[in-house]
Amino acid sequence: RWNCRGDGHKFNEYNIIKYSSEYCKLDCSVLHKGYDTFRNWMLEYTELDIDDYITLQSLASDYKLKEGCYKDVAMFSGVIQHYISNCIVGGRCMTNGNKMYHVKRKLADFDACSLYPSAMRRILGYLKGSPKVLQQEHLNCDFLKQQSGYFIKIKVTHVGKFRQFPLLSKKTENGVRLFSNDIIGEIIYIDKIALEDAINFQSMKFEVIDGYYFNEGHNSKINNVISFLYSKRKQLKKDKNPAQLVIKELMNSMYGKTILKPIETETVVKTLDQYDKYISFNYNFIHSSIKVGDRYYIKKIKSIIDHYNYAHCGVEILSMSKRIMNEVMTLAEDINLNIWYQDTDS
Repeated sequence: RWNCRGDGHKFNEYNIIKYSSEYCKLDCSVLHKGYDTFRNWMLEYTELDIDDYITLQSLASDYKLKEGCYKDVAMFSGVIQHYISNCIVGGRCMTNGNKMYHVKRKLADFDACSLYPSAMRRILGYLKGSPKVLQQEHLNCDFLKQQSGYFIKIKVTHVGKFRQFPLLSKKTENGVRLFSNDIIGEIIYIDKIALEDAINFQSMKFEVIDGYYFNEGHNSKINNVISFLYSKRKQLKKDKNPAQLVIKELMNSMYGKTILKPIETETVVKTLDQYDKYISFNYNFIHSSIKVGDRYYIKKIKSIIDHYNYAHCGVEILSMSKRIMNEVMTLAEDINLNIWYQDTDS
């Protein structure tokens, strides 16, 4: 149909250049239709235009801002952001007891349903206001229990119950995070939700060294927003509407920007005429440069003090997602049901 096959004795010869050209046209057509559909769906469900964003995570973050999820919720940079970021612990990925197994029977694989969105629904909301520094008289459980949230450094003094899938972790010499029961004497950073779980599921005891606390309550708008999106996706899925995939990706993208790491460099392009002057004005921040044709590509160091994020929100989402897994897995262990591995949400 594309007239790419030869005639006569050349019938089994093909014009591959013409074929690739026709194929490319169809590729672009499909991409164009997909882009139009995706853009229309996002405009319908979020009233935001994908043309204004480079990533879905950026759009999701602005959607939460538009819906009021961040009202009275502060962004942080510098020392506070760095301290709270120490409490970031991703999904637990390990085998039972960190050992190797060869299981010669059928296994069931269970996945948590929309784990991070479920965590966003279950947290009390995003912590409002600015953090306060824990004073000496605050370094006790009685004070901490009364606070909306906290991010603290502790020394583990006792682990009362060993678990096949321990709740606490430490970094090895190689920088690998290891979930382990051998945590006594370790100094770790932890938030309110993760600390409550360590006490509840492993009878942990500890000494508080320092930290920050929040006492201005929560903005619970995220609970309603994520519930709305989840219900919308459920209905679209029931109707066999492929738009449900867009809602799924939107929900899964709402967490990432909260703990976005600082972007340490940026690339600037200058002509030969501009190069010397630019270098003389910015020499303290030049990482490297490379000449390509009649242009210089200059890698410039960015100041991380200008980087802001919602680290306290991201930490609590992660901790609540692990609580959802902990409740099921510790219960299974307590009634002698063997679990062989965990990979974040499964």
